[in-house]
Amino acid sequence: MLKAAVIGGAGFIGRRLCEALISRGDSVAVLDRTPVGRELTSQGVTPILGDLLNENAVSLACRGTDVVFNLAGALGRWGMPVEELETANTMAPGFLVTCMAGMAAGRVVHVSTIGVTGPLPDGVDASEDYPPNPVTDYQRTKFAGEQAAINAHEESGVPLVIVRPGFVYGPGDRHKLSLFKTVAKRRMMLVNGGTSRLHPTFVDDLVSGLILASEKAPGKGEIYNIAGPRSVATRELVETIADALGVPRPNKSLPEGTLLRMAGVVESIGRILHKEPPITRSRVKLLSESYACSTEKARRELGFEPKVDLVEGVRQTVEWYRKQGLV
Repeated sequence: MLKAAVIGGAGFIGRRLCEALISRGDSVAVLDRTPVGRELTSQGVTPILGDLLNENAVSLACRGTDVVFNLAGALGRWGMPVEELETANTMAPGFLVTCMAGMAAGRVVHVSTIGVTGPLPDGVDASEDYPPNPVTDYQRTKFAGEQAAINAHEESGVPLVIVRPGFVYGPGDRHKLSLFKTVAKRRMMLVNGGTSRLHPTFVDDLVSGLILASEKAPGKGEIYNIAGPRSVATRELVETIADALGVPRPNKSLPEGTLLRMAGVVESIGRILHKEPPITRSRVKLLSESYACSTEKARRELGFEPKVDLVEGVRQTVEWYRKQGLV
């Protein structure tokens, strides 16, 4: 039985990870600024309400643990100040690894994103050694967080593994809900015909990869891409969502430049009204730029094997959304 701490365990991926660890018989503590809820505490999770940049809170959660999973971070919502991204995504990872040095604890598994590569050329599935070229504030702060964690690992000797997930989705996820709702309402507009590629990753496959990384990686600052069985064109993703929802497949498309100009106008109105707009430039970019990765290293070194294909994963996600009355 492992003693684990999950930083950011109240979030979508964190909850799923906690449930998987508890089901194995592991002891789990959660450090989060948000209460984890009765569904996890009733399963035996120890909740610790606090901030990752508070050393006392980190000590309460992490001292004596075998592994600490760091899922804390800011996703870069519309209108979020870059300073908030820097605090959560850049400062916190290095601080955590440094704190661990004096806590008689094991390794840190830090969760980053495949997006640190920046947009990829057509046909490229980036490996872990693909030259990073982050272009958004979110990508830049996540990449800087990787570097901060690696620097702290090299200075402290605390074992470290970095996991870069693909486009994560699944039951419990509200971040991708807007995409599903747009398709459900038949308002989906493809960008450039939907030819860009994403790498859908069902949350349970990511959780499996995180646990494997905690058990099998050497802990010397290795980086692993963890993603679904294959990358897909954006058109295939939204068509699969439409099929699961039982609505017509989206067939309207506009060029990226046109949609970016439209989004810029709508964002300006949103700032005046202090309301998040229905379309943003970042969402247009998400649907027009390619982010795919190779998982060969994780398969070879960790034994990672994603099990949930896109059709089944989307079906389960839509079923959960419907049970919650969200679509």
